[in-house]
Amino acid sequence: MGKTKDASLQELMEVINSFDFGGELEEVGIFGNGHINETYCAVFSTEAGQKRYILQKMNKQIFKDPVGLMENISGVTSWLKKKIMENGGDAERETLNIVNDRAGSPYLVDKEGEYWRAYLFIEDATCFEQVENDEDFYQSALAFGNFQRLLADYPADTLHETIPNFHNTVKRFADFKKAVEEDACGRAADVQKEIQFVLETLGYAGGGQRNLTGYECFPSAFAFVIEEDTVYGKHTIAFAVVLCNPEAVLFGYSVWAAGIERSCF
Repeated sequence: MGKTKDASLQELMEVINSFDFGGELEEVGIFGNGHINETYCAVFSTEAGQKRYILQKMNKQIFKDPVGLMENISGVTSWLKKKIMENGGDAERETLNIVNDRAGSPYLVDKEGEYWRAYLFIEDATCFEQVENDEDFYQSALAFGNFQRLLADYPADTLHETIPNFHNTVKRFADFKKAVEEDACGRAADVQKEIQFVLETLGYAGGGQRNLTGYECFPSAFAFVIEEDTVYGKHTIAFAVVLCNPEAVLFGYSVWAAGIERSCF
């Protein structure tokens, strides 16, 4: 593991000691290459052997309601865990497992007002950051289909909108046209071909909302880079075991998720 990011070792230790990990800390360091949240891996020695945990400082610039965000994650993962166990699955591998702080909360607020969370690390798994073959597409589709199936009867009206207007293509196009017109960085002249391509697709904006009016909404998961959020088992033919992008569970239509995921490749 690498050096720490913005948090000093002292700050990290204060945060770690505030969570109910159990065992004795062996090491902690930066984990992964995510660009939104600040992510660390903490290794503990316990009576049951070595255990790893993911520790994250949530990015309040992106997720401006971290409390609502964690309420979403707690509700969805608890629901998934119950369904997985009813189906005879492995709840420690097939959904994220939140580690509460010592006060029993699914998140911690440090003395600087920053929000932290922790998960049990899913061992013997690999994250793919790009599609390598047709099987990757197939397995990611199975994973998302299973995710939607398990959440089909989840009370979606209880979800907080963690990223307002994320699926609002009408607003996205309006923002795009405004940015082109203002050309704040003076770069529009260099990308006229690309701008024209986007403008020619304006007629599709809002098509999902218009065509699906009257259909029931339910939790819709998406991923900015789907393979980065789909974890595959190492010791079998690659298969998806869990989706780990809980921030992206929103109230909406599953077709929105599919469109975003396909557009990422």
